Amino acid sequence: ALLINPSDRTLHLRDSTPLAKGGDYEAAIAPLERILVTEPQNAWMMVQLGSLYMALNSKIIARMYLEQALATPNISEDVAQKARTLLATL
Repeated sequence: ALLINPSDRTLHLRDSTPLAKGGDYEAAIAPLERILVTEPQNAWMMVQLGSLYMALNSKIIARMYLEQALATPNISEDVAQKARTLLATL
């Protein structure tokens, strides 16, 4: 289905969620990064990616995504708080 409609956010999330829950963080990252291609200002997605990279102990990439999320215009307060909380643990 992703080959037919590669910009379908729902399909990417559907593919990523069970992978993350199952601990396959690397595989879970790819669909979320594809969403950022079409939604480059999606702060929530950046925080999710930061969290996944933290789980992989890739602190530099995690920090990059979390800081990028905080720099996103119109970020919601709950997403900003999650990003700040995660950054504080790095």
